Amino acid sequence: AWPTAASFASYNSNLYFVDSNSSILKAVRTLAGFGPTAISSNPTNNPELAGARAIAVDGSVYVLSNKGLLQYLSGVLKQTVAVPSSLSHATRIRSIGDGSTLIVTDPTTNRIGIFRYTGSTLGFSRQFSLNGSTRLYDAALDPATNTVYALSNGKLVTFSLR
Repeated sequence: AWPTAASFASYNSNLYFVDSNSSILKAVRTLAGFGPTAISSNPTNNPELAGARAIAVDGSVYVLSNKGLLQYLSGVLKQTVAVPSSLSHATRIRSIGDGSTLIVTDPTTNRIGIFRYTGSTLGFSRQFSLNGSTRLYDAALDPATNTVYALSNGKLVTFSLR
């Protein structure tokens, strides 16, 4: 059976989940479909996963949790990045382009946050509030045009990062 997931992502034909127990699960694709999910990390072994609610994968595994934005590589926690309180309820995360940028969406505050790498260190860059928005669903960034696309109030909103 598939896990009850708060969030899931795909990478290299595998599926990654954050389940209701705040564990990171991985399902490996086989010739017959997907193998059973295996726990790759859980709050017992990694207390920073408590409250995990969103996942993105680009070679590294990124998880939004109560402790912040977590970066794992080969199952090992590499860094924890503080998330501003105005984005503390973010429920969506995406790795953009070559993995140098992450975008998070907080539907509670109707804010979008941008995280970027400087060398090998991931850090918070900036955030945007969608004025007049009562329901921000998700956001993506086109790195070629530096344009943010957001689904808000049933409409597509776009703006340029300058």
